[in-house]
Amino acid sequence: PDSPKRADTMLQDVLDLGPARLFGLARLLLSVQVLVGMVGCLAFVYGTIHPGQVACALFGIVAVDLRHGPMLRTYASLLVFLVALDVTWHEFWAERLMRNYTGVREDAEMWWGVMVANTNKICGFAMEMAGAITRGVSLLIWGVLWYGDHLS
Repeated sequence: PDSPKRADTMLQDVLDLGPARLFGLARLLLSVQVLVGMVGCLAFVYGTIHPGQVACALFGIVAVDLRHGPMLRTYASLLVFLVALDVTWHEFWAERLMRNYTGVREDAEMWWGVMVANTNKICGFAMEMAGAITRGVSLLIWGVLWYGDHLS
């Protein structure tokens, strides 16, 4: 019985922040996405998702800084795609990355050294998961901005 009331209260708390604070939070989360994406670019394999995420986050920062309605709406729509891409990436590559596979033929895959394997796990997997969580939280803020008609 308390659960829907808590969810309503939490949503109301987010709505009460006002557009200026919501845009500030969105900008902060975009900066975090750039940071984790840049670290993610250091992965040796399966890290090609990171440069695209950095580019999208930089686009979002420009949109927020300019408060340009069409760009803001484009980024909010793009964010939904990025979250779906995070899920897809995790489904295809996370398990292979955690097993230290290189992506060479299945029957003749090479095992990499510990330093490279750990770099892939930290830079590839951990940064992708950190970025995905950040984008998931951002989705709530951008949704509130969209439905509050603050992206015009």
